[in-house]
Amino acid sequence: MTRWGILAMSLAMGCAPALSTFTPAAVTPGPVRFRGALAMGASVPVGQVSDLIDTAETLSTRLNANEMLSDADRQRLYNSIAGLVVSPPGASPEMHVRMGLGHRADIGFRTTFSDYRLDGRYQLLESAHAPFDLSVGLGLSMTRVAFPLGDALEPAVSADGFSAYAVEVPVLAGWSGRFGAFWFGPKLLLRSFSSAIQVRTTGDTYEAMSLDGRSVYGGGQIGGMLGFRWVFLAFELSVMGMSSTGSVQVGNGAYRAGLDFGGLVIAPTVGLVLQI
Repeated sequence: MTRWGILAMSLAMGCAPALSTFTPAAVTPGPVRFRGALAMGASVPVGQVSDLIDTAETLSTRLNANEMLSDADRQRLYNSIAGLVVSPPGASPEMHVRMGLGHRADIGFRTTFSDYRLDGRYQLLESAHAPFDLSVGLGLSMTRVAFPLGDALEPAVSADGFSAYAVEVPVLAGWSGRFGAFWFGPKLLLRSFSSAIQVRTTGDTYEAMSLDGRSVYGGGQIGGMLGFRWVFLAFELSVMGMSSTGSVQVGNGAYRAGLDFGGLVIAPTVGLVLQI
């Protein structure tokens, strides 16, 4: 399977965190106003994580051909699987819903059908009385998914499941008007994860691999939307540096090692925003 095959496989995987905020800096007016969005988001890791994907594919192909791997190659395989599982390339549909709570606050819910986030925001500045709108938010998200790893890795490697919990703090500045909005700002996301994986040793013999760790994402986002009255076309781009640490254990402690990898994640999102 090529890198594009892994990308298509990741449509169902959903392990990478959704990085979109996809809302203007101004909170949704309350108490009875709603804002919703249907979008498609993507996650494209570059740098070290991208190299790990190539390594996982190459070594799994050798295992699928019944080739014995050296201890050093097997350790490279374990580490590369971790990179693929924690931050795979992929794309997934998103649904956003926001409701105003008052003059300066709103709450929102986002799902990618494997990742679920609940968040709230408070507006510190309003462009009617300041140079721009400014809001800060706090989001809590959970990911639970069972996924295929695709022909490139299976049957040499199979994953039983993946779970993660994250805390997200976006800060948005910008302007909103009758025909659209423009927003930008920094974002921080802290994530813990775990996964259970099976790796073939010889023939039909498999060994259990457990993966646990933490990731820190830090970067920024920029976005905008254009439309009229209730319907707007929106685009947002998040660019985040990612650093992951953790541990991997195989079998009954036959192999145990720390994980330390990172890279850059580029996450564009495009969709329709509805305001009622």
